Amino acid sequence: MKKILLITPFPPPMGGISNWSKLIYEYINDNEKEIEVRYINTAPKKRATEGRTIFNRIFNGFLSILKTTKKLKKELKTFKPDVVHINTSGSLALFRDNAVLKILKRNNIKNILHLRFGRVPELLKQDKLESKLLRKAFKLTDNILSIDSKTYNSLLDDYSTKSSIIPNPFISTNMPEPTILNKDNLSYTITYLGWVVKTKGIEELISAWSILYKKYPNWKLQIVGPYDKNYFEYLFDNFSLEGIDFVGEKSHDEAMNIVNKSSIFTLPSHTEGFPNVIVEAMYLGKAIVATDVGAIPEMLENNCGIVVKSKSIDELVDAFEKIINDNDLLCQLGHNAKEKSSVYSVENVMEQYKKIWFE
Repeated sequence: MKKILLITPFPPPMGGISNWSKLIYEYINDNEKEIEVRYINTAPKKRATEGRTIFNRIFNGFLSILKTTKKLKKELKTFKPDVVHINTSGSLALFRDNAVLKILKRNNIKNILHLRFGRVPELLKQDKLESKLLRKAFKLTDNILSIDSKTYNSLLDDYSTKSSIIPNPFISTNMPEPTILNKDNLSYTITYLGWVVKTKGIEELISAWSILYKKYPNWKLQIVGPYDKNYFEYLFDNFSLEGIDFVGEKSHDEAMNIVNKSSIFTLPSHTEGFPNVIVEAMYLGKAIVATDVGAIPEMLENNCGIVVKSKSIDELVDAFEKIINDNDLLCQLGHNAKEKSSVYSVENVMEQYKKIWFE
């Protein structure tokens, strides 16, 4: 029996990393007889949409270090894990990650540092605090796990002997039956799903839509996800929201049904790691427009979507217009995405995780 301890955010709140944690934890308990898994929850009390200030982040980050290391020491005595798998989102969380890695090093416990953000190549070229913390963590860990090729390739010069790359897993069990696009069932709907914050490209998306809606008033844009009241008021005061439906936060099942009824899915983020919502949209057979950040270019290669430059309103407009005006292309992108989504099945990805854990 291999004992795996996850140090990771766990829902609530829902998010890319916490969704991964829930999926992996439940899949192992339901399907893997050779693995016993536990987790230490590092999820923040407040989300970005709930007014998480820099003071909140620093104060809560300090508390997180104390709580996580205390729980870790207890798990080392009672659970006695063979491998500790740490999910990191970088930034201030690296203080906690380094504290955890030092404890594991002292106790000779094998560990994996799973990089869940796409800024690593840029950070390795810099000499600021986050860069130093990241390099320190790399020295302490036994395996650096990337989710995209750009990050993985940036590690090869200095950390090739301890670097691996595995995409995020996806499970279709609770997904709706995909509505396969054809010329007779197009919904004339574009859907965004995620946190409604500036770094997700919301302002570029709204700006692009204000141009498109004048030409295509039969189309609508749906923005699904939690938003802060003050930020919504800022958007209302500074942008045209005509033709946009702010749906708000929905359960995963509700959100997937909304995406399934759409023709186009978009994620215009400024930064990403490996966004699971892209794989979910691929599985549902949607035409996808997303930015060139994190693993997105790899996910959408081979004509599975259109990749645009981050923060480019013009490229967003051009991409949407290209799809809106070509039903054959819209349907083909959706079909290609649906076919490729099987690459990311949890069964395939779990075998890759197990190889690292057992070695």
